[in-house]
Amino acid sequence: MSLNANALTTVSRQKSFQGITVSTHDTALELLINSVSNYVEKMTGRKFKRQAFSNEIYDGKDSKHLYLKNFPVISGETITLQQRNSALNEDDWETVEATDYFVENATGRLTLISINSFASGVTGVFSPGVQNWRVSYTAGFYLPQDVGFGSNYEDDLPTDLEMVVWELVGTVFNKRKAQGVEKSKVRDIEVWFAAELGKDPIMKQTLSQYRRRSYG
Repeated sequence: MSLNANALTTVSRQKSFQGITVSTHDTALELLINSVSNYVEKMTGRKFKRQAFSNEIYDGKDSKHLYLKNFPVISGETITLQQRNSALNEDDWETVEATDYFVENATGRLTLISINSFASGVTGVFSPGVQNWRVSYTAGFYLPQDVGFGSNYEDDLPTDLEMVVWELVGTVFNKRKAQGVEKSKVRDIEVWFAAELGKDPIMKQTLSQYRRRSYG
């Protein structure tokens, strides 16, 4: 087994946190790190690994704001916002000029200023509809196993989030002998993660602050 690309820590960093100096349980740690990384993404509704997201689809909600699924948005990378020109499921898109909206990089919030060129006639809001907007952009953090991690603190996965991963992995790891982590199904491990979060309001609060928003 190896770590997935979205792993929010590494085996060596996890072992340092737990004070483990042997490699006997590396496979179990990899399983737990992969599982908790997926769990954190599920709980927060976003991806944390820095990557390009192409043609993500959104429903318009008649709001001037749209929150991207993933953030922070990387400054200097291309952002393309498009509106579907038809009420049907047709591949007919019109690009919104960059001067017609603001991007709040830290939160991934797009704010429309005005749109006067669309047939809908709606100005200044993400016109309501089903899958009628799409965005391409680059967002996320460098994860501990990524090239580039450690070169700029602000670009790295936040320390408090990695700490939650360490705590969850470490707690469940310590139960492995009694409950057989190595042989458990992923959904069973996620139940343990949820139970541990329920016992620790600080970890729960930390995850809450990284949840994505939709509209506001």
